[in-house]
Amino acid sequence: MHYVICGSDPGTSNLGVSALGNAAVSTLYNFDNGNKFTVLDSRKGIRSDNFTVEGGTAEVTLCGAKLSKKFYQKESYLQLNFFSKFNGSFNTNCKHLLNTDAFLDVSGGDSFTDLYGEFRFDLVNSPKYFALNNNIPLVFLPQTYGPFISEETKNEARELVKRAKMAWARDLRSYDTLKELLGNDFDPNIHKVGVDMAFALPVNKPLHKINQTVMQWLESNSNEKVLGINVSGLIFNDPNEAKSRYKFKTDYNKCIEKLITYILTSTDSKIVLIPHVLTSPLGDYESDYKASIQLIENLTLKDSPRIQVQEANLDQCEIKWLISQTDWFMGTRMHATIAALSTQTPVCTISYSDKALGVFESCGVGYSVIDPRKLETDEVFNRVIESINNIPTLQIDLDKHVPNVRKIALEQLHEIDNQLRK
Repeated sequence: MHYVICGSDPGTSNLGVSALGNAAVSTLYNFDNGNKFTVLDSRKGIRSDNFTVEGGTAEVTLCGAKLSKKFYQKESYLQLNFFSKFNGSFNTNCKHLLNTDAFLDVSGGDSFTDLYGEFRFDLVNSPKYFALNNNIPLVFLPQTYGPFISEETKNEARELVKRAKMAWARDLRSYDTLKELLGNDFDPNIHKVGVDMAFALPVNKPLHKINQTVMQWLESNSNEKVLGINVSGLIFNDPNEAKSRYKFKTDYNKCIEKLITYILTSTDSKIVLIPHVLTSPLGDYESDYKASIQLIENLTLKDSPRIQVQEANLDQCEIKWLISQTDWFMGTRMHATIAALSTQTPVCTISYSDKALGVFESCGVGYSVIDPRKLETDEVFNRVIESINNIPTLQIDLDKHVPNVRKIALEQLHEIDNQLRK
């Protein structure tokens, strides 16, 4: 089988998005190393790359495809759609995509919604339309559905799901939304519930890229804990805009600064700040790395021997390894916390998105979701401290539930693979 992986552009520098595509490739490759893969991205032309899989690497093809009004660009869906009517003549990208067996679309995990604007909605749907209009089977990989603000986009989403060969939700809450979206067209034989694919993402230990001080901490026989913290650049770098947009009751920046201060003054634990969105590390407002550096500066901790920032130099499999080595992890980026959940690393999240609760509940630790939209700053801080003090219970619950979640992460893609071969 030759699969096209859509909605997981490896060039976004959002490791959560990259994790989804990498996990799909790794799992399907391990089922049958004769499977071939094309991953859609926004760069030019057709290229090759290697993705991490269990036990090594697998070669994939990267194919440019983007939403653009510039018809002359062969990567634009305007041109791809036009030349698809002529079997891909005069457009090598188009011809390549037409000679594949199925499109597996993950919509960035949570972007099959109009919440992020019309352009984003159209972007994630463009490969879906390309597949359907060319009679190539389309599968919605496990993801979130909605919310939909307008009836028009909701109706469009419903029609796309109805035309797909299969559609999977990544947790029970998303599954309920999928059922509601489809109404009488819901069919349990093709509309199913699974788990986030990042639970199947391989772990890859970086050889020389981990902060050397952090590596010394991890390799030490000391009883001092190493705590990992992921600070969301989206929130930290523009707190007023974030508070207004997401209706926070919590002062996120103050809470994080208070947490760091508490750990350094009231415990002997060490802290590693772990970025998960790496976009333009010191220039982009979403950059977790930029937020981490700013946090260190705000607290004048540049010379502290007990806190380090991991550079923005790890890929999704390597960052998962680092997170898995910590004694406890707190993140705001959901896929940073999935790296912890999937490796049974005690974890909590300060999360303003409803999508996190379903994922944590599936791992038996729904109580570790701390919502800054509902709780005041001190309440959030206290809940995080409770989580640190609750590591043994967290470990028991994760050890009980996560192995089955990882099993489902593999089985769901095996089922998709089997169905597409029929």
